[in-house]
Amino acid sequence: MRPLPSRYLVILILLTPASASAIAPIPITARGLEVDLAIFSLFLTPEEEITIAVNTEQSMRVEAPGMSIQQVRQQTGQLLQVRAPAAPGIYPMHLSSESGAAASQINIIVLTPFANLRDGMLNGYRVGEYPQPRQGKATYYAQPTGFIEVTEANMATQLTPHFTLAQFLCKQEAGFPKYLVLRENLLVLLEDVLQHVNSQGFSVATFGFISGYRTPWYNRKIGNVTYSRHIYGDAADIYIDQDLNGRMDDLNLDGAYDGKDMELFFALVEQLRDNSPGSVLPSGIGRYKPNRRHGGFIHVDTRGYPARW
Repeated sequence: MRPLPSRYLVILILLTPASASAIAPIPITARGLEVDLAIFSLFLTPEEEITIAVNTEQSMRVEAPGMSIQQVRQQTGQLLQVRAPAAPGIYPMHLSSESGAAASQINIIVLTPFANLRDGMLNGYRVGEYPQPRQGKATYYAQPTGFIEVTEANMATQLTPHFTLAQFLCKQEAGFPKYLVLRENLLVLLEDVLQHVNSQGFSVATFGFISGYRTPWYNRKIGNVTYSRHIYGDAADIYIDQDLNGRMDDLNLDGAYDGKDMELFFALVEQLRDNSPGSVLPSGIGRYKPNRRHGGFIHVDTRGYPARW
């Protein structure tokens, strides 16, 4: 494992591990992602079918009001054949072991179909026009299949243990309902990064977001590139902000809030990328220095091919 540069090691603070929860999460595999989290979210179009592998030999209970679920037992676990409801919304599915020692919640989030977008508008919310798939990389720049509808009532929904729906909303001014695009692999990536940062001696509950999803309209308004990963729902500009002042924390404890803190965060993400070959790692990783509008941040995305800046 490649260590962090020595100038960073002196500031790492060893933390006393919190006592482990008595209830463990139930490991699953869905859409090629191996997930071992107490809460996770999957994004489906209306009546779409998905197979979720439950990776445990324990007998399981499944509670999924409003959904069609078929359980197929296997020698090393079971498969759940899930058919999403027809109406967009958030449908929690609860998994629990018969012993009560393990449990997880899987949010089945049914999207508003992309076809509902008319003249750049979706139910009064300005989305703008998506560009045609990028030449030579159509697989990585396909238009989304649908949008998550966000309301005042559901915006606090935990998508994973440490990230909520509201954190990914586009910054444009608009009333509710709002809409966003999000991909499951970004959720896994962010949880991986957060876990790694904490393992290196920092105590971080979640990340601050400069930007999560951006509508094509807003992305163009702020002068960003046409094919920004943010419009495809698999990118986030993040920073560490435990004191909640809206800027990167003084990570290296030198008494200054400057680019050195951003570089330390960047080094931590690079360390994860270089030393965790089996996890979902950032295909794109970039760093942005502090300026008068922000205190520096790191960009991560899961575009599917390498990029670094």
